[in-house]
Amino acid sequence: ESRMWGSAAFEVWRHYREWGYEPKLEGLVGPDHISLEAAFFSLLLAELPKSRDAAVEFAEAHLLRWVPLLRATLEVNYPDSPYTLAVQMTERLIEEAYSLL
Repeated sequence: ESRMWGSAAFEVWRHYREWGYEPKLEGLVGPDHISLEAAFFSLLLAELPKSRDAAVEFAEAHLLRWVPLLRATLEVNYPDSPYTLAVQMTERLIEEAYSLL
């Protein structure tokens, strides 16, 4: 979804609320920003094993769906950008953590 505060953002927000995660958005980014989703995923990982199901669900429904698309788009359009490298590394960390769940 390419608009701020679309259905994906509200779905992500629901996950945050279920686990008491309250990021301070301050109008800068939506709740489905990569930095916030990655931070939330790390919080779920810190709560293992009780959060295992939630971590799997969140990764499969959100991070593993759109982060690879973002990385591929950046690689095509901005191959030398430091943002591309940051997203590549973030994707690898997400995949590695997910593989251990």
